[in-house]
Amino acid sequence: LQISVKQSDKENFDAFHLSNHFPHLVIRDFSATVDARNSDAINISHDCTTDAYVQIQGDLTAEVSQGNGIRANASRNGSENQTFVSSIDVYGTTDITITGSNVRNSVSFLTITYDPAAIYAGNSLYYFNFIGWHGAESFGKGEISLHGDTILTLKGDKNYGVLGGKNGSVTLNNLYIEATGDKAIGVAADNKNLTMGSFDQSTNRHGSFVFLNGDENVIHMLGDESKALFANSEYAKISSGNNGIGSIDLIGDVEANDNGSIDLTIRNDAKVIGQI
Repeated sequence: LQISVKQSDKENFDAFHLSNHFPHLVIRDFSATVDARNSDAINISHDCTTDAYVQIQGDLTAEVSQGNGIRANASRNGSENQTFVSSIDVYGTTDITITGSNVRNSVSFLTITYDPAAIYAGNSLYYFNFIGWHGAESFGKGEISLHGDTILTLKGDKNYGVLGGKNGSVTLNNLYIEATGDKAIGVAADNKNLTMGSFDQSTNRHGSFVFLNGDENVIHMLGDESKALFANSEYAKISSGNNGIGSIDLIGDVEANDNGSIDLTIRNDAKVIGQI
């Protein structure tokens, strides 16, 4: 299946957008080219009222110019005792290129800009107090599992390769990232909402995680002031799976702040060019 979106002067034109009740999508291969503001190849909405899932049995290929690659957004629905899960699984190769920076997001009376991600799981709804509360809390969680090789090309400044955000978790097999823009981040776990930033004051109930697996993880951040690995806040953890990882090859800094954790078991070689 191939989808092309060319609406460069318009906003919110995802190639696939899933929302509301029982949204499920199962396909073999998927290819998307998306050129529209704040628009993604795959977006599971925070408005889902049940569990939601996307399963790609084969390969995923996407090139996105003004938005994100794939997003599993945590649902606003549910409660403290009921968690809806929005999940994306790709069983073949995932190959995503993003080329934009400073993406504009217009929601209700807010217009903000944010730094896009090739892969994101976590909150996307605003919730803040200014002469009363606005928006809604996110009770669900977003999960992305990429079972084959993952190849990410980041061409803009301040791009994220992989971001496990507030109430989000990303699990990867072999990972290959090349970024040419400045101040980019290869793999991040952070207590943040990608699209709404500080306008989301909801609770991080489910943590912010990235799990690395596979025989090879290559993260080359070639721009200035870029980070290969970044864990920020007590909720944030980057770790290896039960079997560890085979090898890791990093260009870019490795940084953990505010009790964030980076805990990797490496079976073979480790190469790091950057500050730790």
